Amino acid sequence: MTETAADSGAFPASVDGTGLVAMVEASTRAVEHNQAEINALNVFPVPDGDTGTNMCLTLASVIFSVVETTPGASKKSAGAVAATMASAALLGARGNSGLILAQYFFGLSAALEKCESLAGPEFADALKRASVAAYNAVQNPIEGTMLTVIRRAADAAADGCRESESLTHVLSVVSANAQQTVVETPEMLDVLAKAGVVDAGGHGLSVMFAGALSHLRGESSGAIKLSAPTPAGMEDGTALREFLESAREVDYGYCTGFVIKGDGLEVEEIREKVGSLGESAVVAGDASNVKVHVHPLNPGPVLTYAAGLGTLSSISILNMNEQTRERADQAPFPGSLSVELPIGPEDGNEQFEVAVVAVAAGEGMHRIFTESGMGASSTVTSADESGDSMNPSVGELVDAVESARAANVMILPNNPNVIGTAGQVEALTSKSVWVLPTRTMQQGVSALLAFSPELDLEANAANMVDAIDQVSSLAITVATRDFQLNGAGVSVGDAIALRDGEIVAAGNSVAEVAIVLMTDSSLGGELVTIYRGEGASEEEAARIKTAASEAHQEWEVEVVDGGQPHYPYLISIE
Repeated sequence: MTETAADSGAFPASVDGTGLVAMVEASTRAVEHNQAEINALNVFPVPDGDTGTNMCLTLASVIFSVVETTPGASKKSAGAVAATMASAALLGARGNSGLILAQYFFGLSAALEKCESLAGPEFADALKRASVAAYNAVQNPIEGTMLTVIRRAADAAADGCRESESLTHVLSVVSANAQQTVVETPEMLDVLAKAGVVDAGGHGLSVMFAGALSHLRGESSGAIKLSAPTPAGMEDGTALREFLESAREVDYGYCTGFVIKGDGLEVEEIREKVGSLGESAVVAGDASNVKVHVHPLNPGPVLTYAAGLGTLSSISILNMNEQTRERADQAPFPGSLSVELPIGPEDGNEQFEVAVVAVAAGEGMHRIFTESGMGASSTVTSADESGDSMNPSVGELVDAVESARAANVMILPNNPNVIGTAGQVEALTSKSVWVLPTRTMQQGVSALLAFSPELDLEANAANMVDAIDQVSSLAITVATRDFQLNGAGVSVGDAIALRDGEIVAAGNSVAEVAIVLMTDSSLGGELVTIYRGEGASEEEAARIKTAASEAHQEWEVEVVDGGQPHYPYLISIE
């Protein structure tokens, strides 16, 4: 992208806090729309194919934090917004690329301290600070990566300021420079030349700049496609296929990341020690919070060392050998590095007026949501082995919305902890998004049964909200702490029953408590569905169904295999 005469006049010369948020949202959309291709380019430092995903998730955490903590009038100050972004980027950074990307937001925050607006000179200062911070964060900086792209971008920004201090002008110079630097990355890094690709993280940065520039020029909301250049003679993908096959034999170890929270943390000392325990060490932060990313063959010593410095959180350990093998199995796309994100079930590419994304847990529940949507619904995993704390991120919901086969998408959070997260999605996509406040999977199923892919968004929303209001949600689970219920003690491991989120009964066994709950004469309704979860036998479920049918002659009771974790039984009454 080159400068136009209008850059110095018709387009913004500076932005306030609200404008800064809009720029970052545009950058986020751009990375999301190019995520698959960025992933496909990823061969360094490990060919695990997740650079685009990590950049998306890091950017999503930034936007989510700003929307949550800097609403209304405080968005007027670019400095205040940048400070919030910097903190969120550090704590939410995913992978090597995400942690380096966090230094971009550190640069913005440092350059905009106490500033009301962001113009060309501040942007140039931000990139310079970001470049220095990024190189300092990496123990062994390698040229030909996103480090080079941001360093050259900083130099280009300084040159651009000598021509004009307009933010749009300076960003146009930066964007053009970044794209040119990406073209040159295989000349700087042998592994890229061998694989026949440009650097993934560097391309991701150039996409970010291009998305923000497109927004400032009024050309788009940032939802652009920016194809990565392919080195001459490598267009058929043969070099990349051969590279990925050879990567199967390399022991890459574990991608390990976490946050250390403590007092008086010594960032440089931590970086040096972590770097001695693994490869690709990136460490950044301050005396209170330090984010660590490293590739050790054994993550144990790294975690043991870090745990001795403070409290660990956001721990992530990924087996990179498995990741690289999976990547190699996904045969690279001859003729082009462009790959398409999945757009729904495998039974066709039909487009709908409205599609539904439902958050679900359990194989059976996933199947129920997919089938109940008449082909227009898809699911995102919620609680897994670790329960409600494993709810989907903003980035995962955005991916699901982008993959949905419609321009209008309804989200069923199906958990009170996911409703707020789902509310951030619309700002990160060009699609129209409507979040129905379903608090349980039982509500979600009833809402989806009222859905019609032939109706528009508002009509579906009205019907589905009516359906939600007709559902009473019951659940049987196990107590995770001691407490008092109606003057009686309940111990850890006891079975408990919940009715619309309130604990109403407890006992020694799941079946006992379920029968007590289901034979309660105060329960109304006509249609009852019992979703059998993990650990619940068919015989036990049949016994509960019989007791419920005998106690309520008016009920029509059905048992369905939900497979949900942590709740032997979820029950809906309509």
